[in-house]
This record gives sequence, C-alpha cells and structure tokens, in this order.
Amino acid sequence: MDSPARTLALRTATLLVVANIIGTGIFTATGLLLSAVGSTWIVLLLWGLGGLVALAGALCYAELSTAIPQNGADATLLGRMYHPSLGFVAAVVSLVVGFAGPVASAGLALEEYLLPLLLTSIPPKLIGFLVIVSLTALHARDVSGAAKAQDALTLPKIVVLVLMGILLVAYGSTSHVGANDPKQAADALGQAGIGGAFILVAYAYSGWNGAAYVAGEVKDPVRNLPRALVLGTLVVTGIYLLLNVGFLLAAPFETLAGRKDIGAAAAEAAFGPTGRVVVSVVIGLGYISAIGAWIMAGPRVYAATAAPLPRLSWLARRNVRGAPANAVWFQTVLTLVLFFASGLASLLTFMGILLSLSSALTVLGLIVLRVREPGLARPYRVPLYPFTPLLAGGVLLWMVVLALTEDSMAALWCGATVTTGVALYLLVRGGAGSAQDRSSGETLS
Repeated sequence: MDSPARTLALRTATLLVVANIIGTGIFTATGLLLSAVGSTWIVLLLWGLGGLVALAGALCYAELSTAIPQNGADATLLGRMYHPSLGFVAAVVSLVVGFAGPVASAGLALEEYLLPLLLTSIPPKLIGFLVIVSLTALHARDVSGAAKAQDALTLPKIVVLVLMGILLVAYGSTSHVGANDPKQAADALGQAGIGGAFILVAYAYSGWNGAAYVAGEVKDPVRNLPRALVLGTLVVTGIYLLLNVGFLLAAPFETLAGRKDIGAAAAEAAFGPTGRVVVSVVIGLGYISAIGAWIMAGPRVYAATAAPLPRLSWLARRNVRGAPANAVWFQTVLTLVLFFASGLASLLTFMGILLSLSSALTVLGLIVLRVREPGLARPYRVPLYPFTPLLAGGVLLWMVVLALTEDSMAALWCGATVTTGVALYLLVRGGAGSAQDRSSGETLS
C-alpha cells in the first residue's frame, strides 16, 4: 500500500501538539493542588517540573519519529520495538481511550460551557453532535483543508490563553502568593501527598507526542518533527506557567484552594462576572480545537496499524485527496455511540492509565531500539541519553503503578482491555501474522 503524501507543514504539526495537550486540566488542577500541598510556591514548582518531564518525553519521541518517520505514534513504535501484538493493543487502547472516548466526553462538556451563553434553547447534545460530525466530515474529505482548519481553530486559542494570562498577571497582586500559604515550601515539598499531586500536573501535560501520530505525513520529517514536538511542548509549558502565575496572583490562597473551577474563580476575582463568561468561551474554544486534533490524529493510528493486516486493510484506504476517510468515520461511529450513551463514556476515563503505560513503554523503548538496531539511521539523537528516556519513562511508570495500586477495579478493567486487544490481534492478523511477527525486528523502509 502506498505511503501517504507528506503535506503537513511544521506549523500544523506544532499546533497539533498544542491542541493535543491543552484541555481543561489547566483550568481545574491548580485549585486541587493548592488544597493538597498547601503552598503556592510548590504548586508553581510542580507545573515547572511537569513541563520538564513532558519535554523529556517529547525529545524521546523526536528521536524515535525521525528514525521511524511513519504514522501511528505508540502503535507503530511499540510494534517495531517489541512485538506487533503490542502495537495492535496500543492501537485498540488509542481508539477507545485515547480518541473516541475523549472526543465523546469533550462533546458533552462543550455544551456545559457554551449553552448558558446562548440566547435560545437548543436540544440537548445538539451542539456536541454538530461539532463532532462537522469536523469528521472535514477531516474525512481533505488532508490539506483539514490541516488549515485545525490551524485556524488552535491559533486563536493560544492567543486568547496568552492574553488571559497577561491580564491576570497585570491585574493581580503579588501579596497573594506565599503570604497566606498554610505550609512553608520545604514542609510542603516533603509531605507524602506530593506524588499524587504531581500526577494531576502530569496528566494535564499528556499529549506531548501529538506530532508523532502524523509523522508519516509531515514535510521534511528529519527537520520538522523534532521542532514540532519540542516547540509545541515548550509553548504549552509557557502558557501553563503564565496562567498559573495569573491564577495565583488574582486571589488569595483561601479563595482558590480546593476549587475545581479555579480558572473561572480567578477570572471572576480579577474581572467580576465577565471574567467567568470569558473563561467559558475559552474552554469552549479549547474543546473544539482538541476535538479536531483527536479526529485528525486518531485515524492515522488505525490506518497505520491496519495496513499490514489484510482483514483490516479497508481502514488503511485513503481517498483521492489523501484522507484516511474510512478510519476517520470508523472512529466517529464509535465516538457517537459513546456520546449518546454518555454514562459509558464516563466509564472510560479511568483507562487513561493505559495511555500512560503505552507512552512509558514507547519512551523506554528508545533504549531497546538502540540495543536491538544500533545501525538504524538516527538523524536526531536525544540529549543526555539514557537519562532523558529514563526520566520520562520512569515518571510515567510511577504514575501507572500508583494509580493501579489505588484502584483495583481500574487494574481489572485495564487487564481485560489488554487481553481483549491481544485476542483481537490473533483474530485479525490472518496469514499476515507470522510474516509480520518475523519482521518486527527488521528495519522498515
């Protein structure tokens, strides 16, 4: 099957990383962090460390994606570094947990923020349905047009977030930071709950591998993929730090601690009721941009995974404009099932554990690939090897272990999902299975 054309520019790949990362975590996590650690200074430190770990992960994906510049991210890379069955399981996890579930959840949440701003009554779920279907039709039709639309959705979000952060900093008061903290920074840093608090930050940064999903369609991948992954992660880190400084300057500790809507609380404290409306609009824009990014990225995973499997080859087909139309609509059908059965979509949130495990294995697989394929061309090499992959992979694995030990039911569901993925792999691989397994360690052209 022919490889997809390389039509995506550096800007699109970078903005895909940004849109893939920025969700509602930035508008919710800090209030919970303040309550958990008791120090504004440590909260800012945690956001900075989260950006550092995300950057380490992005650097690892930069090496892997330039060495193996193909679509699919974790699914493609895990299949190459370990075994095709693991890559297939990663694709199944991506379909349900990484893309269809989040798109359904975002479509539902979108209405919560935008409906109160509308002057007329609209049937429930209509806004989310129209956004999902419209973006699906766009991405299923044309790669170039969809990329331009995604850029247009993400750029305004970045501008608005930066302006919001600047205004919060300008109108805030430095007396709100540190003065009323219930704990000294040193005491807060040494407490047992600091690990759980960092998990909230790490999840807010998840998605820094966004450009790797479309690595096979990025122009000049050796040059542009590392730039997109690193630049996108740095942009998000800068925005997150700016917004958090603004939040903490806008109101005193006791006003913000424990608030799940800290973005709205801080904006209201600084600008009155208008601030809360502005935050609702910003979050709504963020959801639409994220939905577009997930609809763009997800189908590339299934198309890349299905290409060598005759029984699933229909998912890999592209239309005359280069779009993986079958894979795009396949994802959206599942999305709409979850969207209209919203209770089922909410059950999938805990399975984000599997996404972290997938990313951890991919990052640590960089070490595996260097050992197994020392002669593989690596146009970009991660700095500070092996510390960088050990840092990113180790933190992700630590998050997974901590989450699984705290929720035995989640562990059971994760085990069932992996087992189902392996069973499906054995079912669909057909005659291509043995050849695919034998080639898992060979260099792919």
